[in-house]
Amino acid sequence: MAFTETLINLLSDRNHWARRSTVLLYTAVILTIFAGLSCKTNMGGEMKITGHLSGLPDGHIYLLDQNRKIVDSSATADGNFELAVRRSMYQEPPYLTLEHRDKNGHKRMFNFVTNKLKNGGGLHSQFFMLEDTSDIQITGALKDFTPKDFVLPDSVKLVYPEDPIHAGKQTAVLYNISFEFDRMTDSTFQRIKSWVKKYPYSYYLLYELNKNQGSLSNPQVQSLLNDFNPELRKSATAQEIAKRITAREEQKLGIKTKLENTSGSLQPALDPSKELNVLILWASWCGPCRMEIKELKPLYEQFSKNSHVRFVSVSIDQNKKDWQKAVDEEKMPWEQMWLPSNLAAYSREIFGFNGTIPATLFVDNKGNVFKRFSGYAPGVKDEYTAEIKRYLDSSGLAMK
Repeated sequence: MAFTETLINLLSDRNHWARRSTVLLYTAVILTIFAGLSCKTNMGGEMKITGHLSGLPDGHIYLLDQNRKIVDSSATADGNFELAVRRSMYQEPPYLTLEHRDKNGHKRMFNFVTNKLKNGGGLHSQFFMLEDTSDIQITGALKDFTPKDFVLPDSVKLVYPEDPIHAGKQTAVLYNISFEFDRMTDSTFQRIKSWVKKYPYSYYLLYELNKNQGSLSNPQVQSLLNDFNPELRKSATAQEIAKRITAREEQKLGIKTKLENTSGSLQPALDPSKELNVLILWASWCGPCRMEIKELKPLYEQFSKNSHVRFVSVSIDQNKKDWQKAVDEEKMPWEQMWLPSNLAAYSREIFGFNGTIPATLFVDNKGNVFKRFSGYAPGVKDEYTAEIKRYLDSSGLAMK
């Protein structure tokens, strides 16, 4: 007789206590069986990360998420380890990474081989991603590498497994697609759109869209968002992108946008009497921003007598005193403004940038941003000079 049928028959006979005892026994058996099934289901909800790495010392390895929160840890012996992360911990797949400490207290921070290229060389990634179904295997010889841009303490090493990581479809997109938002053109947008259509399940592409939304127009953002599959469009990240589309329409840079100057009064961010407004986004704590100022000073001197060009630096400092202190130190001879606290949350929407500073916007007198530059590199003055001259020449304003 089936479990349910037996259980109903026993419950219906209320005069036989012995049978009621049997019911309790049957119930306990059923609960035990279902508990066992539940455990198996939860195990299926785990992603395992197994490693077989020659050159990895004995010690402890840690699985960290992008906030450097420890997700799991394991002892390492003869280069072997096993870690696990329960998928139900996260509503959306997080970025994950590994960190190892040997018995001598030396730290090894992991990177992974990708198919991306940068400056003619291969690009490593610090992260892999939580996969929908796949487990991850990390194999091969563990190699050290020395960063070019900074010096690490003797107790810290950067390492990478020589073999490509064996992961699933989320990590595969992360390791193969490079976004190019700093120089957005129609062809660049179409290339990004083709990637989203090809990988509509990719949270990496969704996260990059969220990060770089300011570099795209609202119609472009909505078009990309529509190309993701229904599951991703329901995600918290997609909802955040959609909300910013609305906020951006309400807060975007225009003739009516007012910012605070060094005297504490609100002034228009754009001057409609100037055919070219050069807006420089920076912050007191941004080292590259402070380095760029040295090149901006001769740039300003070159064009300061042209009545059609206006320079203004806009600080995104949260602390007004930090901004004022930096302005006093740098002694920039052009206009200085600060983003008030009521607008600070909308800096990306107002200026249409991806959050990277310094960022320089070339804006016409109607509020249209026709050129964006992101980040700092030595010699940027020449690039800015060429762009200003090109605009003035095409507008017939160079000699006026």
